[in-house]
Amino acid sequence: MRRFSGLHRRGDIWHYRRWVPLHLRERVGRTEITKSLHTADYSTAKQRYRTVIDHVDQLLQQASEQRLNDDYDCSGLLQEFATVKAPPTSDQDGLRTLIKTVVEEVLEKHSPKKPSITLDDLYHRYMDDPARQRSRKTVMTYQSVYNVLMDIFGKDRLIEEIKRDDCRQFMDVVRHLPA
Repeated sequence: MRRFSGLHRRGDIWHYRRWVPLHLRERVGRTEITKSLHTADYSTAKQRYRTVIDHVDQLLQQASEQRLNDDYDCSGLLQEFATVKAPPTSDQDGLRTLIKTVVEEVLEKHSPKKPSITLDDLYHRYMDDPARQRSRKTVMTYQSVYNVLMDIFGKDRLIEEIKRDDCRQFMDVVRHLPA
């Protein structure tokens, strides 16, 4: 079994850790470089390990090459490394996550905003559903709850404007109503 040097677990998440060579520590400003691989799965961590180790090697190589130039500051390299994600190289879940993120961003930017519906419209759409048959007693119960909703929220209140505190207020009112 191959050992992946620097691959270790912190809690459930796999991380990569590498000591900075002694001759570069002052230049880099650290004794070690760590990077989260953002996964709890060992096989995914091994794949991401390869990507991260390449980035760390490049970072240390650049720091070593610039070592001769005393004016060089490695903090830019470290900042760049901190922003590098540990991308999946071939795992299906990582690819799915990437596709999902891209699609969500595109849809968020390019899809038209749907007009919000009012509480009154929502109730009437629900009650007018021809696929549901309700008894008269059920309709009366729904109507009494609807009346309380309209007293608290108003007929023109948009669904997206109703917040958690509003729902708590409604529940407090309904809790104290006689059965």
